[in-house]
Amino acid sequence: MKDDLKSLAKRLDTLEKSLKLADLDKRMKFAEDRIRVLADSLTSSKDVEKMLDVYYKRMSNDPNISNKVLMREVELSNKARESRDKEMDREWEKENQRIDKETRRIQKDLERLNRETVSEARLKAIEMRLGIVEAIANSALRK
Repeated sequence: MKDDLKSLAKRLDTLEKSLKLADLDKRMKFAEDRIRVLADSLTSSKDVEKMLDVYYKRMSNDPNISNKVLMREVELSNKARESRDKEMDREWEKENQRIDKETRRIQKDLERLNRETVSEARLKAIEMRLGIVEAIANSALRK
């Protein structure tokens, strides 16, 4: 009977420990899922790189590097690269817009100068014709 009570007490202790471990595993899984959701919502490449640093530290402290951690590292590094690419694309687009705006301004200036040049040429042609007409009129008056 004593042995039965001792074995029951041991089984009860083992069961309590396994329940605590199950609870800890459940809480850890929830925390990891929450961290994953928060990490997925990161858009800045700097934030994603900080998250990668945390994973690197975690991997260096944990001798049993799991595939899950490695896969997450790959996901985060891809996300960081994509985020950097998006930032570079935005900068590139801003620069292209600035260049397009400057090009349009220069084209407008050239068109304005071209119109002014054409107007000046027409004015000179009219002055030359007027000079010819005046010369004809003067020669007609002299006769």
